[in-house]
Amino acid sequence: EEEEEEREKKETEKNKLSLQPKRYPDLSWDQYDSIVKWCDDAIRKNKDFLYDTRLFTRALTEACEEYKIQWDSLNSLLRNTHVSHVKKITRHIKSMITTKHAESYVVRGKYIVQIAKENKYPPYLMARAMIEVLLVVNNNDSHRHQENNNKN
Repeated sequence: EEEEEEREKKETEKNKLSLQPKRYPDLSWDQYDSIVKWCDDAIRKNKDFLYDTRLFTRALTEACEEYKIQWDSLNSLLRNTHVSHVKKITRHIKSMITTKHAESYVVRGKYIVQIAKENKYPPYLMARAMIEVLLVVNNNDSHRHQENNNKN
């Protein structure tokens, strides 16, 4: 009975290990710098995988194998790098968004993802900023319309 318990214990430990993510040795500073450079390049060069979840998973998996880093670690590093980038350019993007962007979306049928990619900005934030611009424009138009009706 003790042997059976010992065998089950070993089997349980073996199963736990197989469920854990792939472990890589600790990174050297050179490896870390290479990974940071990969993240910076991906953002600076506006890589397609930043706009497509399937490509994102594939690109990160390949980079994990190449740089011998865990997926969660690389994902976290890329996310932090991207958040810093977005914070740096948000004011510029918001000042640039005009009714022209909204017009390219509404009139020309351009996808928000295309507009976001052209501006190296996350699509969901581009959509939000465009909606804010449209609401301000529409709100101003409705106020003018009400003022004109009140004059008559």
